[in-house]
Amino acid sequence: MSATPHRLPPPDLPTALGESEPTLRAILDASLDAFILIDATGVIRMWNSRAETLFGWTEAEAVGQRLSQTIIPERYRVRHEQGLARYRATGEGTLVNRRVEITARHRDGREFPVELAIAPIEQADEQLFGAFVRDITERRGIEERLTFQSFILNNVRDSVVVADLEGRVRFWNRGAEALFGYTADEMLGQSVTILYADGGDHAARLAEDRNRVLRGEDATGEWLRRRKDGSTVWVHSKRVVLRAPDGAAIGILGVARDISEGKRTSEELLASHEQLRELAHRLRSVREQERAVMARQIHDELGQALSALHLDVAWLRARLKDEDVVLEEKTRSMAALIETSIGRVRTLATELRPAVLDSLGLLATIEWETQQFTRRTGIPCTHELPPDPPGVDADRSTDVFRILQEALTNVARHAGAREVVVTLRFWRNELQLSVSDDGRGITAAEIASPQALGLVGMRERALLWDGAVEWRAREGGGTVVDLRLPLANGRRRE
Repeated sequence: MSATPHRLPPPDLPTALGESEPTLRAILDASLDAFILIDATGVIRMWNSRAETLFGWTEAEAVGQRLSQTIIPERYRVRHEQGLARYRATGEGTLVNRRVEITARHRDGREFPVELAIAPIEQADEQLFGAFVRDITERRGIEERLTFQSFILNNVRDSVVVADLEGRVRFWNRGAEALFGYTADEMLGQSVTILYADGGDHAARLAEDRNRVLRGEDATGEWLRRRKDGSTVWVHSKRVVLRAPDGAAIGILGVARDISEGKRTSEELLASHEQLRELAHRLRSVREQERAVMARQIHDELGQALSALHLDVAWLRARLKDEDVVLEEKTRSMAALIETSIGRVRTLATELRPAVLDSLGLLATIEWETQQFTRRTGIPCTHELPPDPPGVDADRSTDVFRILQEALTNVARHAGAREVVVTLRFWRNELQLSVSDDGRGITAAEIASPQALGLVGMRERALLWDGAVEWRAREGGGTVVDLRLPLANGRRRE
């Protein structure tokens, strides 16, 4: 197409618009929309300043040209001329008195979307048409982006919901429909509190949740929600603030995923783990009882038998003749072996269950154990005990003693320590035991190792009482084992 289409003689504008043309022209030039006045043959009669900006033609260039030769894309020009001819013949047109979106053409040849509204203007001697045209390129781009985003969000399997600051739903994707059972038509404009599964003040909870998100606090978590059919579903949800270009908060976007199956599996695993833990606790308790019984039996029955045998050998030696040297040596050897066996029986009974634990209590047992550790290993082991401790029940004392035993055993086997300090304190209804050594220290990998069954056993014993065992580096090198057991409501979990 030529840059300057064929021009027709311009019409008499004052005659077409009446004597008020200057005032009307001022109004139209102030309009934010382009205004074009054409006659029934499609010739441009008026072209305001916004039309100059929008299409690139000055008014002097545009007036007198056919509309089809200026702003109508070439592929639509025949249809445009046919529409004008039909209106002249029948008085009916598909675009008259309607607001439509069409494609327009700039002087430089580029095309862009516009919104067009055409109204007929009846004159005594001719038919005119006034057209208001608005560039909708930006709006169309936004709509296309929103459509694309909506397409993406609707194809996300997770639930995606946008609510305004009052909690009213503004967007509800197919994932939300599948998760909660409500369609978008049912939820748009509704409050998200319809999904709350528990009772209470829903408005207060909504305000609390909104304020938490607006403050930038962590809004990720697991919640129980109610579906349309009344059933409940566990969801993992994350919520973020939606903000306008000026930074003002305008809504909240929430993404949720159904975790009900994972939640059930997790609960089943937890229940199974608890059952196994309780079984291990029960087996440990039974084993401790059996140890006590065995220790008593070994000490009482076997110890008494050996003691009696020792007395018999002593009686026999007293009656031997002096010249019977061989028999004297034999009975002396027998007496020494019996004495060794009596000592070994006592040691075995003590290792199974120290009698001091049952007779004198926890503090005396800790003092005795530190002395035994030094005697067995040669490593100095001191203790710091409170002067006036509260009473500790037998079951708890047993578990504390076994944890101390395991900690000292680990020092002897792995630490390479030159000194060990055992400290017992009581603070605010809590028993605190620490075992500190100056050895090589323990690594995080060693603590977490599944082969460290001794450490696992220490943890499990502490968990019986809702307590905890921790390992930490000692200042200057070495390891500190900290045990904390609550004394309040101190009943062992069976």
